[in-house]
Amino acid sequence: MRPRFQIGRRSWAALFVVGALALCAIPACTVSQPDDAKGPGGIYINNTNINQIGQQPNPSPSGSPNPGAVVVTRVGIGQFGEGECPAGKEPSGNGRSMSVRIGCTGAFTCSPYDAAGKEIMDDASIAAIGPPQRFEAISGTRLVQQIATSEPYNLDLKGIAAGDVELECVVKGVSSKGNRQFIVHIVP
Repeated sequence: MRPRFQIGRRSWAALFVVGALALCAIPACTVSQPDDAKGPGGIYINNTNINQIGQQPNPSPSGSPNPGAVVVTRVGIGQFGEGECPAGKEPSGNGRSMSVRIGCTGAFTCSPYDAAGKEIMDDASIAAIGPPQRFEAISGTRLVQQIATSEPYNLDLKGIAAGDVELECVVKGVSSKGNRQFIVHIVP
């Protein structure tokens, strides 16, 4: 008895070629993004520009979302004085910056800087960026008494015991630790 359906060698070869071509075409039918379209965290970025009737296409994005925004790129800390020492004790005044004598109070300031490296000092810019999220001693805290001032960008430290104290100031998410350590030496 002869089978009803019989495939010859040529038919098998043709079927194999058609199947191979179909398998090769499948990836071309799937939606994928090029690797250069990936943004932060592997998220695909899809820039779509929909124009109204009569509008000219503009593929270039606008500048900044808020052109007048103040951008803090760096934060520094400096000492701007030492006063209020107990009777008979002189301020450190030894030419060392960032030092306070035991029993004396030193005044420190947090200074935000813009992208051009300029200190942000004008009232309008300071109001725009707001007060520091944090301005305090982060190590050696037992060596000093931290005294808050009415000015959020200033901090007074009264020396209690000799040693080193590290200060940190954070403004608009930018930490002074990103630049370097700011160490205050508490001296006898």
